[in-house]
Amino acid sequence: MLNPILQKTECEIGRVFILIKRVKTQVHLQQKVKLMKKLTIVLGMIFGLSAGAAYAGDADVLKKIDQRACQAKAAQKHGDNGEKSQKPCECKIENTDYEALSEAKKKGDLAKIQKIDQAAKEACAK
Repeated sequence: MLNPILQKTECEIGRVFILIKRVKTQVHLQQKVKLMKKLTIVLGMIFGLSAGAAYAGDADVLKKIDQRACQAKAAQKHGDNGEKSQKPCECKIENTDYEALSEAKKKGDLAKIQKIDQAAKEACAK
């Protein structure tokens, strides 16, 4: 039989480990919340600007919004990964017919919008 003092000490050590685990979990969750807030803000800006531009229907504005979204996407990925993710994004911008896209958005022609997007993706895949 163990000494009662040792039993109490083991019990307290177990409680300390449980508390440490809870604290680590809370810190990890707080970091996730901060990241999600940043992501929500960036996506809100991108979609908010996209909606405004789609309403305006101006090809130059649409292109600028895509460029900003590309930069924001690259900024979220640090270092070399950000540069690598920006290249396909820039390729898509260069190969998108923003005049036709603007007209399709004004008319609400979803099929044409998807066709323009697909054409840009295919041009970059080559």
